[in-house]
Amino acid sequence: MAQDRITKAVFREMDGFLVLISVLSTLQDTPQTATTTPATIEAQGAPSVNCARLVFSVLNEALQGDQENEDYFRVRLHSPG
Repeated sequence: MAQDRITKAVFREMDGFLVLISVLSTLQDTPQTATTTPATIEAQGAPSVNCARLVFSVLNEALQGDQENEDYFRVRLHSPG
């Protein structure tokens, strides 16, 4: 998306923001039990954490320096109602 504004506009128009929000909503916490160790939690949760980091990285790239994307995200996806 760093190439130009057209790429960011296409991302928005093709519902890229909605897809990323959908991905975030499907990530699950690692279930914990009395015998769960921190190492187990880290190993089991790593894919979810890495996926979330990637989603936020793409969101950052899509929003940075693009007022239309910022407005779209704020109005269409962020505002309650």
